[in-house]
Amino acid sequence: EALEAEKGKLVEQVETLNEKLGQLDDMKSALEKELAGMKRPDGTGTKAASEHKAAFMQFVRKGIDTGLGELQAKALQIGV
Repeated sequence: EALEAEKGKLVEQVETLNEKLGQLDDMKSALEKELAGMKRPDGTGTKAASEHKAAFMQFVRKGIDTGLGELQAKALQIGV
């Protein structure tokens, strides 16, 4: 009976470890998706960076600086 009790404990531990491994696999998959998105040419990572990039590219291409100054001022205020 002692052997059966130990076997039961081990089975519980294995089940717990398998659950944790499943959670880690899910986290790893989510992280890999996020990293893949950041590696893309337009994958700047954040909404603010995407907005700034779009405004800057509009300024470079067309000379229109609408919104660019505000975004740069906002970036400076956040950084301070």
